[in-house]
Amino acid sequence: MNIFVVNNGSQYLENIILKISKDNKYTIYNYKPGYKINVPKETDLIILSGGMKQEVVDEVDGQHYYKEEFDLIKAATVPIFGICLGLQMMAYAMGGSLKQLPNLQHKNIPIKLNHVGHTILGHGDLFVHERHAWVVDELDGTGFSVLAESEDGVEIIHHNHKNLFATQFHPEIDVDHNSNENFWRLINSFLEKANNRLAA
Repeated sequence: MNIFVVNNGSQYLENIILKISKDNKYTIYNYKPGYKINVPKETDLIILSGGMKQEVVDEVDGQHYYKEEFDLIKAATVPIFGICLGLQMMAYAMGGSLKQLPNLQHKNIPIKLNHVGHTILGHGDLFVHERHAWVVDELDGTGFSVLAESEDGVEIIHHNHKNLFATQFHPEIDVDHNSNENFWRLINSFLEKANNRLAA
């Protein structure tokens, strides 16, 4: 599989690379506002990394800092998997809203999949690593379904018509012996859903 990673200044970039590098080819693109993102033709999956240098709502010279990623999300033909900031970008780009939490959330927590989550990802809840200060506030009209939530809010989203999927948590961080398996469970279930949609 050919994976194109858009790095948004993630402190966990090395963890993403460790997860994907064993059996896949990958390219890292370090995001810069104002530059169109050119995705290689052979790409099978795009990953939007987390990052806390800039927030999704930030602007530069009257333009959203992440405008080029918003454009990528809205025009995507290649499946896109967003992590943390990546989830927030997807929600915001598709018309949703975000809210800032009172404090940075940095912890390991259990999350429960809902019925839709179990349908897409299979059975089995997750124990995950969180590091974020913003969460989804509203998804009405975005086309996203919520697959899992925690006490902090929305944790996994999947678009009903476009090949967009994201987690608020960081699946690239190992927190228990199931972490690596769950990282690939998330991605492979998403890609299977995307392939079925293309074949339909």
